[in-house]
Amino acid sequence: MLCFSAWMRRRVCVTGYMFILLSNEIFLKGVILDCGRLIISTWGNPAFWKSFKYRVREDAGVVESCTTLEPILRFFGDAGKRTKVFLVVLDSLMDWKDCKDRGEGRYSKCCVCYAECYKGIDFTRIEDYEGLLKINEGLLRCVLDCLGIKGDIDVVVGPALGSPGGEWRFSGPHSSTDFMTVTLHVLGREILCNCYDEIILDLSHGVNFMPSEVMILAQMLASLALLKHEVSEVVVRALNSDPSTKSGEPLNINTIYENAFSLIIMPEFPKHLLKTSNRRLENLRKKTNEIMHYVKKTIKTIYYPLPLALLELCRSSEYPNLINSLEEVMNEWIKETHVSLEEKSVTHDFGIDPRAVYYSLLAHGACEIARNVRPTLNGLKEINEKIYVNVNKAYQYIISNEVSQIETRKEKIKNCIRLSELYGIQGSGTPNERILIAHAGLQSDLIEVCSEGSDLSLKYIKEINLNDMLSRLKLP
Repeated sequence: MLCFSAWMRRRVCVTGYMFILLSNEIFLKGVILDCGRLIISTWGNPAFWKSFKYRVREDAGVVESCTTLEPILRFFGDAGKRTKVFLVVLDSLMDWKDCKDRGEGRYSKCCVCYAECYKGIDFTRIEDYEGLLKINEGLLRCVLDCLGIKGDIDVVVGPALGSPGGEWRFSGPHSSTDFMTVTLHVLGREILCNCYDEIILDLSHGVNFMPSEVMILAQMLASLALLKHEVSEVVVRALNSDPSTKSGEPLNINTIYENAFSLIIMPEFPKHLLKTSNRRLENLRKKTNEIMHYVKKTIKTIYYPLPLALLELCRSSEYPNLINSLEEVMNEWIKETHVSLEEKSVTHDFGIDPRAVYYSLLAHGACEIARNVRPTLNGLKEINEKIYVNVNKAYQYIISNEVSQIETRKEKIKNCIRLSELYGIQGSGTPNERILIAHAGLQSDLIEVCSEGSDLSLKYIKEINLNDMLSRLKLP
């Protein structure tokens, strides 16, 4: 699969059954797991920032800088752990010109760097929204180089709302959620590619909705890491600095939130991926509805839990590549965003529900695991430990009990037999919601068990249509 580590740039992330190839290193899956630290730093406009003395912790040294990222990188970047930084900015970053005295008798380095980098912007190159994104990313990278901030740093350019810089105006029918959608799309793919068990949020420079939305976003990222990389917990820590003062005393960079996530969150399932009433986009709406049809079925098998249904669904040749489908929709969102240099405006034609992006990424991650697990008794044990233990701790015991019930009767299975016959009970052969949920999808009169060497294979009987069965179950 391709791992998008920045909005407009690609890094190759190859995942397979035996090896994971990441950042020029090879890890044998299940033997070496190099889980790193992800730092997400929200930036408004550096042109407004003063220089201060910062301190991450009482026993840490003081770093003078015009940005909290520099002391945070010095404190966390040298701790012997792989550290990746994503700088999240708004597409209004280029909406500023002058570098003014910040009231301290001199210009801050952030302001000077921004002003110098701004001179290099060629606005005539902005022919469309993709060009505007590149301008903003290039501007920020120039500022980073000027400040001398180095490391494994990528940039995410998210959509602004209103007129943060005073000249350009940014709008759209659903702009309030587009920022989370774009950021989640980029960072979610990074999480699926690379293992992180620690997420640090640097919120000091975030403006408007950025800090609050990134706080929500971090919970989704932690869930994706729990699903994909079999970590027991993901620690999320949010940092924010003291208010600025004129005393010259060091400003503390405080931990304002910390939590260890060990369960995958399951927010309300959205009605649609696309948010628009524009009839011109009807074909795109139909395509996204098809995507969400598969996503919804997959999430049902995770939510209830239905491990055998998950294996059969994901191993089907008809199952689409959700990441590629999601990428196509995001590209359409860029194409359908209109930029006017004369009016200095950016207008988005439609929105994308961030919950739909999250569930698409979650479903994709689950199916990547499920495709490499055979629908056998041992396969159910494996998928239980890899996925369901992180959804609900009770699921581990429910699935284990169902597996144990079959395992204790293993000697009686010579060829193929219906599970209800093995148990000596009768059934209607019709899916029953209560029984499906209570028995982890293994309703005995719907399951056929076959001897397969030292293992047992399981499948739903041919009379059962998986789509019809899953349609009986509702998501909250």
